[in-house]
Parts: sequence; C-alpha cells; structure tokens
Amino acid sequence: MGNQYIDSQEALTENRLEQMSDPVDVLFSDGNTAVATATRHYICTVPAYSVIKAVYYRRVTAFNAAGDDFLTVGTEDDDDLLVDDADISAAAATIPVVVSTTTLPYYVSADTPIYATYVYSSTAPTTGEVEVAIEWVPWNVKQRETL
Repeated sequence: MGNQYIDSQEALTENRLEQMSDPVDVLFSDGNTAVATATRHYICTVPAYSVIKAVYYRRVTAFNAAGDDFLTVGTEDDDDLLVDDADISAAAATIPVVVSTTTLPYYVSADTPIYATYVYSSTAPTTGEVEVAIEWVPWNVKQRETL
C-alpha cells in the first residue's frame, strides 16, 4: 500500500522536501570557447525563497576537445553563479558527480531560472554529452506566534 495522494506544492514547501530538477543534456555541439557564444541550456526555475543545495552532472559520452572541457552553471545575468568552469574532461561515465563550489548552498529570493553551458579551451570537439541537474529545498520562515 502507499500514499495514493499527490502532495500539493504547498505541502512540499511546508515539509521542506528536497527537490531535484530533471537532468538536461548538454552536447559537444552546444559548446564554444566562451560562455557568451555557447548555447545555454535551461535546467529549471528554482522557486523564490529556496536554497540551491547542489549541482550534479554525469558524463554520458566523453568529450574529445584537444584541450579542457568545462561546465558552467548559473543564471541569465550571472552565467557562472553556481559553477564556474568545472572540469568535465575526465569525469567518469555513469557516476553522477556533485560539484563542490564556494557559492553553494545559494539562497534565491525570487523565482530564478538556472542554465548550464559547455565551454572548451581549444579546438572544437566532435563527441561529448553531459547531463546536468540541480537540487534545492524551499526555505520558508514562519512568523513567530506571540502569547
């Protein structure tokens, strides 16, 4: 048996359940030598008053650029807010990696769209695919009750 009811978004928020975006595919053909000229991939919009806890990636296919391969994750205005050039060149396939950065966890006070971008440092690759997802939790402050 199990819970046959689907919790509302309000119940999820009240219970502070961790939530994870669906992973997005970022392909070699989306990359470039600068974030400004690469194709950004929309991951999801994190709801206002939430804490982004982690960024995950999983290499599906190895990238074959002659130099390094980097993953950048951030917002429209700050493309490397959450992850600034994580080296994905040697990431093990099938094993999700949690990106450690000094900006995580990160609090958002407004609905915040998050994007992932692939950047390479030299000649363009002809293969490569990485999946990227984020994890967040609602952060709601309850008003104190007075007696």
